[in-house]
Amino acid sequence: MPEQDPLPDGTNFFAVLVTPLTRPQVAALFADHGWRVRHASRSSYMVRTDWCELVLEGAQPFLLHGPVAALLTNASRIVQLCRDAGIACTAECYGEDGDLLKVLTTHD
Repeated sequence: MPEQDPLPDGTNFFAVLVTPLTRPQVAALFADHGWRVRHASRSSYMVRTDWCELVLEGAQPFLLHGPVAALLTNASRIVQLCRDAGIACTAECYGEDGDLLKVLTTHD
């Protein structure tokens, strides 16, 4: 398991998810992998682990975004979870200064 870095103060991870699954089905997929999931609003979910707090929202395609600790390592884990579930995902990772650090896709 990666080192437990603190969560950053702001959002540093943004991903677009393209899938025939519904938003509740995508949230359930994260729950099935041990993530804590709850409704954040009528139309969004909070999906959390010890190393991230992400919001899943929007209509197709879905947006998944929020702060992720140990960003590059853990962003890869999020994208891999999507890949394993057959969800097309493109994720952008940003540094504290707002510069784009890396783009990850399920097509890599």
